[in-house]
This record gives sequence, structure tokens and C-alpha cells, in this order.
Amino acid sequence: THFHFDHAGGITTWEDGCRSNVKLSWPNARIHVQKANQENAQKPNKKEKASYFPENVKSLELTESILHNGTSEVYPGISVHRSDGHTVGLQWIEIEAASQTILFPSDLLPTSAHLHPAFTMGYDMCAATVLDEKEQFIAHAIQKNAVVVYQHDPIIAAQRLEMVDGKLVGRDLAD
Repeated sequence: THFHFDHAGGITTWEDGCRSNVKLSWPNARIHVQKANQENAQKPNKKEKASYFPENVKSLELTESILHNGTSEVYPGISVHRSDGHTVGLQWIEIEAASQTILFPSDLLPTSAHLHPAFTMGYDMCAATVLDEKEQFIAHAIQKNAVVVYQHDPIIAAQRLEMVDGKLVGRDLAD
């Protein structure tokens, strides 16, 4: 979804344990990334510099990278959507199959505890942008009756979102 170490880690390995000798973990894989995130990863700002590991960014030179500018269908039924509040060029993923939609918001909505749009992370580059993007994402999730899969939630893996008496509620899939 973006090149921060906790999302792109593992895309490369160190050959012979040497950090300067990088190889792809999956040499035949194609990397789908927003062009803006590629550029940000190659020249990060001061706040994000520690989040972009050089060996992960180097993977862009080692394989075919498919650069996107906004929403794109990468395979039939699988789309990426650009988001810029957490980091420039983050992408969240939408999978549509038959009558089911699964949304993977990545760090736009990392845990169920971040459901309230104003609950943002200190890692977010622009909290005001995250707030707007989360409101749009949540409206989309509700409209699609989608399963929302959380990247970083240690307790709740996925939920459906709905409005109940004017309040946003996450319903566990077992409910």
C-alpha cells in the first residue's frame, strides 16, 4: 500500500546478510504503487525518512513497477485508491467479487479504534487530510456494505461499518 517499512518490509532480503547487497524476495512480482509514494520514498521528508528503508525503496529499481496516479483497477475486481493524509501516495485496496466487497484501508484506518474520523495517528503527515479521507472511505464502506480489514488491529481483524442512531458502529463479522 506504501513504502513505509512496516508495509514494504520483506519485499527484499539481504544476500549473504549484507545490507548493501539487496535482492528481491519475490523476483517475479510486480509492484503496484502510487507514483507520488514512489517519489516520496525516494526523497522522503524529515519526519518520514526513518520510515522508508533504503533496501525496500531499492526494490523499485529491481523489478517491474507499475505506477498509478489515483484510482486504478490493477486486476479485474481489484482496485487501488490514492490517499495522502497518512503519507503522500498511500493506497487503499478494494476487492469486489460477486456481491461481496472487501476494503483494506491500510494506514488510513489502521485499527477499529481509529473509526472516529478525528482519531488519527502521530505518524500521519496531515491529520486534516486523513479526517476528510476517512469520512469518504467510511461512507464508501457503508454504501457497499463492505468488510473492512484492519492492518494493525491486534484484536479485531475485520468489521462491517454502519450508522446506528447517527453514530458510526463497527460490527464484527460474527454479529
